[in-house]
Amino acid sequence: MRVAVSLLLAGLAVGVMPAAQARATRAPARHWVGAWEAAPEQLGSADDASYRLPVPAGVGGTTLRLRFSNSYGKTAVTLKDVNVARPVDGVPGPSVDAATMKQVRFHGHPSLTMTPGANTYSDPIPMKVTRGEWLTVSFYAPGKFSQTTGHSVGMNATWTTVPSGGDAAQDPMGSAFIEPAISYPYLEALDVSAPQTVSTIVTLGDSITDCCFEVPDTNTRWGDILNNRLAAQTGSQRFSVVNAAISGNDISDDRDGNYLQGEAALTRVTRDVFDEPNVSTMIL
Repeated sequence: MRVAVSLLLAGLAVGVMPAAQARATRAPARHWVGAWEAAPEQLGSADDASYRLPVPAGVGGTTLRLRFSNSYGKTAVTLKDVNVARPVDGVPGPSVDAATMKQVRFHGHPSLTMTPGANTYSDPIPMKVTRGEWLTVSFYAPGKFSQTTGHSVGMNATWTTVPSGGDAAQDPMGSAFIEPAISYPYLEALDVSAPQTVSTIVTLGDSITDCCFEVPDTNTRWGDILNNRLAAQTGSQRFSVVNAAISGNDISDDRDGNYLQGEAALTRVTRDVFDEPNVSTMIL
């Protein structure tokens, strides 16, 4: 009886609630889902460079966060002037739309330092993004490094400054970004705040999943195609497919500590799959 009375009183209270407050209570609850991933592996040296990395969002939302990794660095690395912006005319390139540039903070600070083996989330970034939209992440990594962390084969053009090129991260024109590549140094993931009806699907594998058969800069790996088909079939996006594959990767062989093709899938599955937010499915 006590429960029934409580429910009745709750119903009466809603009846006299102001309209704006009532709409707020009906707003769907939200949580983080993976919108893009680049599984980290061991990369080569770097020398006082800035980076400009295009990222396609696999799901839409109103708030973002970024994850950076120093999983294979031998020393601490500091990233400065981290920002996210939209590319000019929505097309990835070394130039970004200055009016959309947002500084990224880490526990309120404008830079972050990661010790060897660490990864770090940014603070939430208020920025609306739609499914399939390109964003551009830029940052500066001062210092010289004999070994770095990143994803070697991203199949999208990325840009860096020449060695000892210094800090160009906040230059919207991008005139210093003259070194094209397809790797993603330090940047590990983009998450989006989405309704709780949306969950993350992670694809895990080798080059067939990571990059084969994709035309560069088209975002058409089979996981990307699956993401679009699921959205079309359900009528509204219930899943976001992110890619945790690494070219040359193996299920169980860590290759005697040579991580240029990634640690074995069984070794990295927790970090690259289960640590993604709100995972409902893994496809191997």
